[in-house]
Amino acid sequence: MRTFLRRAFVLLLLAPWLAVASPAHADVACVQEQLTRLGFDPGPVDGALGKRTINAATLFARNAAMPLDTLTTENSGEWCSAVSAFAATPAAQSIVTLDLSSEPAGILSDRDQQRLWEAYTTAPECFEHPTYGKGTPLGVPKLTADQFGAEAWKSPYTAVRGAAQCQSGPGSLVIPRPIAVVKLDEAYGERQHDIDIAATWFRRLTTYLRLTDDPVARTQLKRGVIEWARAGALGKGIHVSWGAQPVDYQMMAAILSILSATAEVAADFSAEERTVVGPWLNRLVAEMGASHWKDRSDNKAYMRTYAALIWGLMVGDDRPVQAAIDEFKLAIHDMRPDGSWPIDTQRGGMGLHYNSGNTAHVVMIGTALKLARGVDLFSYEVDGRSAHTAVEFVLRSIKDPVATNQQYAIRCPDGGDRFGSVDKPSMSFIGEAGYLTAYANLFPERDASRYILNSLASEVDNDSEKSGGVPACLYALTGGVVNLAPLTMPEPPPPLPTPEHSVRTLEDIAHQVGRSVNVNSLLKSEIEGEKEGANELDFNVVGTFNYTTSSFFSFSLVINEPLGDRKPDGLSACGAKTRTYEDNLHRVIIDFAIDDTQYRAKRADCIIAALPRRQAFEAQFLIDSFADIAIGLVASGDVENLQHEGLQTFFKRVAAGEIVISR
Repeated sequence: MRTFLRRAFVLLLLAPWLAVASPAHADVACVQEQLTRLGFDPGPVDGALGKRTINAATLFARNAAMPLDTLTTENSGEWCSAVSAFAATPAAQSIVTLDLSSEPAGILSDRDQQRLWEAYTTAPECFEHPTYGKGTPLGVPKLTADQFGAEAWKSPYTAVRGAAQCQSGPGSLVIPRPIAVVKLDEAYGERQHDIDIAATWFRRLTTYLRLTDDPVARTQLKRGVIEWARAGALGKGIHVSWGAQPVDYQMMAAILSILSATAEVAADFSAEERTVVGPWLNRLVAEMGASHWKDRSDNKAYMRTYAALIWGLMVGDDRPVQAAIDEFKLAIHDMRPDGSWPIDTQRGGMGLHYNSGNTAHVVMIGTALKLARGVDLFSYEVDGRSAHTAVEFVLRSIKDPVATNQQYAIRCPDGGDRFGSVDKPSMSFIGEAGYLTAYANLFPERDASRYILNSLASEVDNDSEKSGGVPACLYALTGGVVNLAPLTMPEPPPPLPTPEHSVRTLEDIAHQVGRSVNVNSLLKSEIEGEKEGANELDFNVVGTFNYTTSSFFSFSLVINEPLGDRKPDGLSACGAKTRTYEDNLHRVIIDFAIDDTQYRAKRADCIIAALPRRQAFEAQFLIDSFADIAIGLVASGDVENLQHEGLQTFFKRVAAGEIVISR
């Protein structure tokens, strides 16, 4: 490859050796030297003809379309002349050094391939069948800080700005606080909300930057990457405890989001900044690459492969790029003739969802390589099937989801049936299928593309964590002029009172957003330093907001720790109200009397005395330490992520002491 990783002082190594070498050895060394200069990898320039040199020479002959026989010591002189002559031509500047066409290692036998395709017919549940194509790590080499400093980075995305697919607001400009230690909930489908907020911040600002090329967006995006790198973000807690302990899916999505943001502003980093960001991000991508699962034909495996490809294209390391190409080719071998993926189509109510995820990453790998390097993996075929076939199956699953899912999906209680069933499959994947638009823009002449552009584009061109952004925006081919007011750099937060408690609060669900008069948001807080079991709060802020006075007309807090299916007698005696949800369990509501800037909890002492210990602690803390919650929101910048403008204003006023919450 043509990077600092493969540049050797070949003449320095070669000169003393040639003095004692035989003519044949000298010719082999000549071939090795020229191949190295062209960006191929023949191994050391030592005149020894080994498998590595032969493979590099064979790849060169294929990619240069030169009719040369396999390299031997006997014809090495002819090879030396041919490669040297080619190296002196303009074609040498653009020759592809990647192996795009030869069969990859690890192809299944015909018998095992058929068994893989038909595993769903004998398995009692998803995954409960022998492994055909064992999952293996994908190596992402670790580079040194000096290497990062020496070589500029390059974005793998198109330089297009103003594309219609990039339509998005910038979101908050306040950089999310780096998260060094992640506390995973490994239950299927559970997520860390603060990770989602941060990952969305990187993706959303990346999209806005591609739309507008706004300098403030560019500055903040770059600063965000550097701040997270300096803090060693995602340093601990990103691996699950089961299997080979791979990186958790949500953490992979977050890493890909940060990687995508870094790639978008890749050329902006100075040499010194690359020595900070490079080793940190290299470690995260390498940990993703090392992750593997039971089967290699797994959506998460293809996701880590796409991330490795983006990394390699950005830093100029062709090793993970070639590894991604090999994984792509193996995927086409493993894919069924109808374009479905044999492992993930089993997954019950999420069979179509995970199948689309596989196709997303395969298509994105092909798209990135086609646009960044001008190479066409979409033409790689195995018995007539290709990435095009996979796209056609996804479209079939959109047009006729029930029948398509029923074809391969089986019972999957722990990996697919939570969000659907075999007969009622989840269709959530459509909103994240923007890769289809990116594909259609590359191949507008295909029938599938015409259907995508005419019938689906408005439904699928959304932000996707599987792609690190909006796929058709990242790989946009046509842009436009955008006349939006330039962003202004956010002001540093004002000095805040010193809180008694350090509280981190995040919004989990915003039932009301924007400038609605009504407010109903579910918030979750973590109190640093409290005793085990009494450091987490789960509550709703409910009321009606007055935008003229920047205060509430009515204000209540709902403590979501359930009390049981019967309202406690003590609460009835206090005249306190409760709320029930689908589970019919009671939650206490604390109403407040509002007098200008004074919010006093009604019947607070009576309610606290009537509650069980856990709920009493939450009620007391919410009332007595609400200012600490507000200060934590403002100091961390998380207040900007609240989706209701009135609620943002309210918490800022509480943090500044302008509004007082009390009993």
